[in-house]
Order: sequence, then structure tokens, then C-alpha cells
Amino acid sequence: MIKDPEGFNSSPSAGFDGVFDWDFLLPAFAPTKIAPMDLDAVIERGGKFLVFETKKGETEIPRGQIITLERLVETGPFTVIILRAKTASEITGWDCWYQGKMEVNKEHIEGDSVALVAFTRRWFEWASRKG
Repeated sequence: MIKDPEGFNSSPSAGFDGVFDWDFLLPAFAPTKIAPMDLDAVIERGGKFLVFETKKGETEIPRGQIITLERLVETGPFTVIILRAKTASEITGWDCWYQGKMEVNKEHIEGDSVALVAFTRRWFEWASRKG
């Protein structure tokens, strides 16, 4: 189920090839509130993953999505970027979630899209290192 069809249609993902309605799977998870979710962008390099999740403005991240993203980070090879923007020109900062020694570290970073490109480049160089 798309919770915000207007917002979804205003900014389709890269390589968008249509909508698949996952609601038919909901009975498999009954009686819980578990439902399929998406990740807005995922990059893999050297067995490490960079995940981007975008939300418009102060749209609340559903609890189940927070749990999923935190569990990904806890596994080790995942870094999660939460963007409060739907276009590059709207970026004024982001939250970065990464694995700490005992918990998921969550850090807010101020910056525009140019700064995010630089941050992503540093992540890519780190992920590209052997060993």
C-alpha cells in the first residue's frame, strides 16, 4: 500500500518501472501490524551497504521501519542515511545511522546535496578498501 500516492507519484525512484501492490501478503503476517516496506536507495560496495530513506519534511518514520533500519545497522555492514527531502535541492542535512560498539549511533549532519555527495564519496572510498 502506498501511504502517500501523490507524494510517491511526484518523485518516482531511479529506474521506476511501476507499482507492485504487496497488500496480498498481509494475511501472512496476521495478526501483527507487519507490512512490506521499501528502501528508497541501496548501494553495495565490497560487502558494505549504504541505504537511503527519504521522508518529506517532518513526516514520521513508522515504528516498524525504524526497527528494520536499526536491525540492518546492527548487522554491521549497513549505514543508513535519512533525508528529510524529496529532491536534491531540498537537502539541508541528514541523519546518519551506523554501527557503534554497543548500539546504533545516530548522528545529524548539516549540509546540502554537494555535502551529501562528498559524504557518499568518502563512504564509497571506505567501502572500496580491501581488508
